[in-house]
Amino acid sequence: MREPIVLCYHAVSESWRSDMTVTPRRLEQHVRGLLRLGYRPATFSDAVLAPTDDQTFVVTFDDAFTSVRDLALPILEPLGVPATLFVPTAWVEPDRGRALWDCMERFVEAGCEQELDLLPWDEIRALGERGWEIGAHTIEHPRLTRLDDAQLDAELQGSRAAVERETGRACRSMAYPYGDVDGRVVSAARRAGYEAAAALPPAYPGPDKTPSTPLNWRRINVSPIDNVGRFALKVALNVAPWTRPSPAQPDAPTASPAPVTPVATPSPRAAVIIPCFNDGVLAKEAVASALAGEPVEVVVVDDCSTDPATAVALDELRGEGITVIRHEHNQGLSASRRTGLANTTAPYVFPLDSDDLLVEGAITRLADRLDAVPEAVASWGDVVEFGDRDRRSTLPLRLEGFRVAYRNDYPVCSLFRRDALEAVGAWRDVGGMVGYEDWDLWMTFAERWDVALHAGHGVLAVRRRLHGPRMLGDSVGRHRRLYAELKRTHPRLFAEIRRHRRASSLRPSKRLAYPIVFGARPPMGIRNTFWAVSGAVRARLRR
Repeated sequence: MREPIVLCYHAVSESWRSDMTVTPRRLEQHVRGLLRLGYRPATFSDAVLAPTDDQTFVVTFDDAFTSVRDLALPILEPLGVPATLFVPTAWVEPDRGRALWDCMERFVEAGCEQELDLLPWDEIRALGERGWEIGAHTIEHPRLTRLDDAQLDAELQGSRAAVERETGRACRSMAYPYGDVDGRVVSAARRAGYEAAAALPPAYPGPDKTPSTPLNWRRINVSPIDNVGRFALKVALNVAPWTRPSPAQPDAPTASPAPVTPVATPSPRAAVIIPCFNDGVLAKEAVASALAGEPVEVVVVDDCSTDPATAVALDELRGEGITVIRHEHNQGLSASRRTGLANTTAPYVFPLDSDDLLVEGAITRLADRLDAVPEAVASWGDVVEFGDRDRRSTLPLRLEGFRVAYRNDYPVCSLFRRDALEAVGAWRDVGGMVGYEDWDLWMTFAERWDVALHAGHGVLAVRRRLHGPRMLGDSVGRHRRLYAELKRTHPRLFAEIRRHRRASSLRPSKRLAYPIVFGARPPMGIRNTFWAVSGAVRARLRR
């Protein structure tokens, strides 16, 4: 028998731009598509514990947003599809009634507070009477693996009791907030009396995934970019053979099993992409720095280098097992990064310039940040410059549309979520010119009100080498044209600049100064002026 397909949705909205939402049209496309393929709908507990069909699917909604009642119910009910609602029990009480747990305040700042409204208990009971299953989503929506045993038991047992008290029905199932679960949490769920529990493993687990178990059930996390084709791919990749557990053992034991065969090495969380043009010797140092931390995919993209020393260095990297891809003609930085993106598979992607170095442990810190904040599209750390002079740059704590509309304070070398990059087309040339492709990408994320975050105070990610004029310096002379093109291609960012200004963390004086000092005005170019002057001095001394 095939494993029942369990879909994870949160909110439904025409206007709320968030990784947690889908449009009503998209939801209907997903459900109708499965029905046309012969899949039969069921509630979560019924599908997991007693499936009656080889092709079963489940629609689940986490958090109990009011949009589930207003927009999802009118779609699902005529199709005969019951859903399962997982309720964070303290947050639906009358004294709260709005989803304001970790990282949700940003939606209030963006003017989307009404989208955060949660269903009251009487509306939740009404859904139960319509055939929906009502499950628990803990009391306070915490990350369960971070709680001690007493807190963990209180969250799981208390939320189950609240659901049963308020609905008058048995609460058989729950969903782990953020998909945050380990063996200890599964054991606590079993102690609390749950028969089934929903998790959120990676959207693309691969063909070697292990089957789900009732108290750690794999769901397909559905996002706003999941069109019909992408959704079908997710479903296909998540279908696995399944054997129903025996009643005497409803879930896999938490004790370590006896070793039988060597366990395969987990797939890397991150891919490091290193474009290279005539910088082969430095690219070898960049590769070595990338390999110094946790396991990563590494791809070097040779953008048709002409330097013989670079050819030798890249051949040496190939001999060491590093993937090196060569462009047959020079295509530029954006195309090189996209080539690297297309030739890697890890869920997170880090573009590293060939003359820069990754700090050991940085990928781990940045990836942990993205793991902890599933809605974040990118994470970065501070940058230290070395070479002709040393300086540490402390970078902003979060992506802000107002700030990035006038100046790019965000680093080239950041860890990006692959899905987010693919959704926006990754790096693009700006008006066919060289430069500012990274600024363009940050503007794209900002105008979507996407979340991007610093990895944390004091986290250092990159050592940036100063050894002469860099590519960014070449862009300064084209600044006015490049910036005009950025404004032309990001009309929504500038149309909503007042909202972004209100949401900015900049001091009032800086909010006033940014449009005046930066924007279309070319950068002061102190560094580039230094290289120009020093070059002139050296030339004079040689005469």
